[in-house]
Amino acid sequence: MKMVKLKPADGMKVRLEVGEGYLPDDGKEVPLTTYYRRRLADKDVVDITDEPAATMEEVAPPHTDNEVIAHG
Repeated sequence: MKMVKLKPADGMKVRLEVGEGYLPDDGKEVPLTTYYRRRLADKDVVDITDEPAATMEEVAPPHTDNEVIAHG
C-alpha cells in the first residue's frame, strides 16, 4: 500500500484511523487508505510527502564563537 506523510490542516485535529490518538501537528507517515483519502478530499489534512526535511540550521541556530558549549 502506498504510504504518504500527512499533517492536519491549520486549526484541525484529526484522529488517526486506528484510534491511537491524533495526527501530530508536524505530520506522520500513514498508509493511503480510504479513510485518509476522505480526509484529503475534505481538506482536513495536508499531504507533505514531498516536503524536504528540516535542516539542522532550521531546527537550531548555529552557535557563535563566544558561546560556551558544555560537553558532558
